[in-house]
Formats: sequence, C-alpha cells, structure tokens
Amino acid sequence: MEPTFEGMNIVLKIPKSKYGKAIEFYRDILKLEVEERPIANTAVSRAHRVKFGYHALWLDCVDNYTHSETEVRLPICFF
Repeated sequence: MEPTFEGMNIVLKIPKSKYGKAIEFYRDILKLEVEERPIANTAVSRAHRVKFGYHALWLDCVDNYTHSETEVRLPICFF
C-alpha cells in the first residue's frame, strides 16, 4: 500500500500586533486570495486561509504571542 500526499497546510501563528500587516502583505502585495475562515480554537482569535495550488497557508491571529511561529502539517493517506 503506497501513501498518497494531499496538500500541505502551513500554519503561521502571528501576534495580534502584526496580524493586520500580514493579511495586507498576502492580499495586497502578493495578490493572493485571502479568505477569513471561522475558527473553533479558543487560542486563536481570527484565521485566514491563503490558497496556492492544493496547498494552504493559514494565518492565525494569536492574542498572547509576542513572536510568530510556523507549523507544517502534511496529511498522508493510506488506501
């Protein structure tokens, strides 16, 4: 059984003080499609999805962070 790879999810956890500028950068400078999405995580106050190809960059606003963090989530499916 060979694994198949679907799109990657890259998550940027961004402090609230820098979040607006990050949204502007991806939307206005890079001209990528930025869509606000509902979020159920209580640690994240807002979330935006930036789609490129079959990958997604998630911009998460975290009120109590002082610096940004990055997570890479690679889903693997076995059939």
